[in-house]
Amino acid sequence: MEDFRLQLYRTICREIIANERSLKSFVLRKSQYVTFRDETLNDMIRKEAIALGVLPEQMKQFTHEYRDHRIRSLNAAIEEIKTNLLHLDVFYQEIFNDIRKAKIQKIFFQVVGMDWVIPCALAGRGEFIAQTRSKKVNVEVIINVIPYHNRTYVIIGTHHKMKEHLKSYLRRYTEHPMKMIAMIESWMLYGSDHWFLQPAVWWELAEVDKGLLIEEMFTKKNINELPPLPIFIGLRSQLNKMMNPSDQA
Repeated sequence: MEDFRLQLYRTICREIIANERSLKSFVLRKSQYVTFRDETLNDMIRKEAIALGVLPEQMKQFTHEYRDHRIRSLNAAIEEIKTNLLHLDVFYQEIFNDIRKAKIQKIFFQVVGMDWVIPCALAGRGEFIAQTRSKKVNVEVIINVIPYHNRTYVIIGTHHKMKEHLKSYLRRYTEHPMKMIAMIESWMLYGSDHWFLQPAVWWELAEVDKGLLIEEMFTKKNINELPPLPIFIGLRSQLNKMMNPSDQA
């Protein structure tokens, strides 16, 4: 189990680094945009002012204040990443505690091993909504899909206080192989964007389906929602033949 816990640790570290990189990128883009915008407006105002007879030395300083939808979008993205980093830091402190003490105290995780190969490797972060007696709660999880040459391991972990919600979530999908496949497809579209797919799986999809799946990746859904169409067509067919050999006679 220690190897699986270390995999969760690596995934958390990767998510932190990726979000920090994104934050720097968005902050830089915002600065570059504001500089370009203001310099462009300044040039336009100077030209108009000179045409009206205002001397260049009379134009000391320009200040631009107005509603800019581009800045609003960038600010929203920056705040979302900052929130992600706060949540990831909690995950990091918790998993570090458990590794150091060699105990399951702060992070609860489960591992599902399957005797068949899912042609996709995945690592990242997702979330789903769970219903308690009095309210809905958001459950954040760290997710991994690790395929080997003849089997696959699925790892999912969360804060220990969300343990029962995670157990309930996983029970729904582990009762049948087809549900497990659907769960992983949901992780790919609505959870982590850090996954690697065997090219043959993508080539097997119709062009219109490829477009629909790409669109789905940009929707605001959680990993408790199922994709509108399948990704692993060949794997489903293969498992169906294994589970129902009489249908092939």
